[in-house]
Amino acid sequence: MRPINTSYDIFIFGYGSRAKNDIIPVVDITFPKSNKFIYATSRKKVNINGEIVTIKSFSEFSGTYKLENNIAFISVPPSEQLRVFNKINNELFKFDRIFIDTPIVEKSLIDMSNIEVLEDFPFSPIGSVFKHLQKKRGGGLIFYRCLFKYHGVSLLRTLVGDVNSMRKISFRLARYKFTFVFSSCIILIVSPRKYEICKVLTSNYFFNPKRLNIEYISHDNCVKVDGHKVDLINSYEQSFLTSCKNIDVFKNIDMFKKIGLSRLIYRSITVNKIQYSCAKAYYDYINGENI
Repeated sequence: MRPINTSYDIFIFGYGSRAKNDIIPVVDITFPKSNKFIYATSRKKVNINGEIVTIKSFSEFSGTYKLENNIAFISVPPSEQLRVFNKINNELFKFDRIFIDTPIVEKSLIDMSNIEVLEDFPFSPIGSVFKHLQKKRGGGLIFYRCLFKYHGVSLLRTLVGDVNSMRKISFRLARYKFTFVFSSCIILIVSPRKYEICKVLTSNYFFNPKRLNIEYISHDNCVKVDGHKVDLINSYEQSFLTSCKNIDVFKNIDMFKKIGLSRLIYRSITVNKIQYSCAKAYYDYINGENI
């Protein structure tokens, strides 16, 4: 992806950790010529990158200032998604695209054609890792404390396709949950997630499991799985990474999620096509309760 040079008015609804840590930094890089307007529960002034910004209350939003090049981001608790969406999506004004954060818990949202869901994992280098594993997998894969609920299901789509019909068996042992997924290969998911110690393992018959080495190599500007290049990180995306020469991808997953978020937004706007639908995200949420 490259920065989008068209000037947009960006409206961000919500100012929690997701908006502050992910959405705003990605918006600033993806839309360098755009204006941001932020709305939250109450009016306040905050410091964003050394600039004092006034955040208005939701009740102060009365419409967009121009009839085109308007983009909205909704990053509020799931219980508030539908209310905020209904407030900003009506016949009085129009957004080119409405981005909404995960999880999608309201089934009524799945029929809305202008919503793009901010599911960053499939578009990130993590998604590229899964696509590589799909091509090179042996008899089975083990995801030890790597996959988290609906985000994990979004990645399983890469391996099993139709997640609604995948067969699953789950059981608990002490503080761990084990979920077997049966598709074209057998997948074992060990929960709960803990990225600091997570491992991805492969083995033809689950014997002698071998840990896959998944890391970003700075001098090659790419993510590698056991030395195989699976994803190229361009100069714009490198701004989301630290200056470390080699980075363990899963242990630094937040950095790579930002890359996925920027790719999703860029493709959605430049191609003018929804990349991750509310229907997918809703069924990710439903299926995610089982992993």
